[in-house]
Amino acid sequence: MANTYFEVSISAAWARQDLTNMPFRFWRPLIPVIEADPLTLCDRQSLKYSDIVPYDVVGPVKVQELGLVKYRDRHEWHWLSNQTKDEPVVFVVWDSLDLENVNENPGT
Repeated sequence: MANTYFEVSISAAWARQDLTNMPFRFWRPLIPVIEADPLTLCDRQSLKYSDIVPYDVVGPVKVQELGLVKYRDRHEWHWLSNQTKDEPVVFVVWDSLDLENVNENPGT
């Protein structure tokens, strides 16, 4: 099986804008075709901070706060029907320059 590599380069223009932290996620199926239960992504512009319910994940060394999303009719959800291994999804998790409008990018 051939390895697939993703190269992400940040242009000089991005660097001049002082993008300090903008994590991306790359997701692709491990099976040939996703026929049920696809990865779903919510359009962050359809979320409000009040939609996110915080909860703690207690580990052996630290406690981490994460968030679950309450369903709202205004949420806009997106997915790929019958996604194949050759159709990776790339999405921004959050942008540190937009901390006033931080919305989680939930997936299931």
